[in-house]
Amino acid sequence: MKVNVELGFTSLEQEFENISLPVEGNIPEWLSGTFIQNGAAKFEIGKENYNHWFDGLAMLHKFAFKNGQVLYTNKFLKGHTFKNAVKKGRIVYPEFATIPKRSLLYHSSVA
Repeated sequence: MKVNVELGFTSLEQEFENISLPVEGNIPEWLSGTFIQNGAAKFEIGKENYNHWFDGLAMLHKFAFKNGQVLYTNKFLKGHTFKNAVKKGRIVYPEFATIPKRSLLYHSSVA
C-alpha cells in the first residue's frame, strides 16, 4: 500500500464558526459535550514550507455535540509565532524539523 504523505501537508486557510456537520448514522441524543483538538494547519508562509507534520501554524478544532448534532469551529492560534510569520511573509522561528532561512546580515534580535 502506497501512502501519499503530501496530503498531510495540505494547509487549511479558512476559519469556520458553528458549522453543522453532516452525520452518517446516529449520534446518541444523550451525548453532549465538546471535543477540542490542536495541531499544525498551515504548512507554508510566503515561498517557504515547513518540513514536518509537527511544524506549521497551529489551529484549534472544536466539535460540539448536542441533541444528536455536531457543530464544528476552527481558529488559528494567533500568538507571536503566527503574527510574526504572517507579518514578515516567511518562517521566523525554528520548529521541530524546520529551521528558518537567514541572511548573512541576520542578527538574533531581528526575529
